[in-house]
Amino acid sequence: MIKNNFLNVIVVALLLMVVVKSATAGPFGLEMGMQRSELLDQGEEIAPFKYQVDEVPKKHSMFKTYVLKFGPRKGLCYIKAVGKNIKTDEYGKEIQKAFSEMEFKLQKIYGQYKRADFLREDSSDDDADEWMETLLEGDRILASYWDNSKGSTMKGNLASVYLAAEATNEEVGYLVIDYKFDNYAQCESEISSIEDDAL
Repeated sequence: MIKNNFLNVIVVALLLMVVVKSATAGPFGLEMGMQRSELLDQGEEIAPFKYQVDEVPKKHSMFKTYVLKFGPRKGLCYIKAVGKNIKTDEYGKEIQKAFSEMEFKLQKIYGQYKRADFLREDSSDDDADEWMETLLEGDRILASYWDNSKGSTMKGNLASVYLAAEATNEEVGYLVIDYKFDNYAQCESEISSIEDDAL
């Protein structure tokens, strides 16, 4: 009887660990505070404390590479997923379609959001067939934001999510998603202090 009770306690404890783990799991199987050494693909350093990797625990077919930022003590605090190339026309129909589909997927996870879809007032290219040209030049913005201030349901220790359409040229675009964890501000402060020590 005692042995059975002990086994039941172990099973319940393991189940609770799984539930807690799934509640805190972040995008692509990455979690806030993870250390770089925990990743199979530790990537290439492209900026101080920022690494580009091709492999993550849970990949998504829309994305080809990931940029991760680690604080020396705070661990993982930021993820940028960089999408695969999307061939499109000068109107940007395919990139806009892919954006809306990804936006819908993220809405199902994080709820309410705010979309920014506009052409800068000082842009001289406002014809419909110049959509990709203006995106490439930075005159056009197509992005959506999720955070607590917008009534979003943030989870996995995430502070914010940012989806945007980008252009490689006038015929090719791609999507990016930026994820900032709750420890992002502390992570940035930690990195800034370390860099300032070099002055």
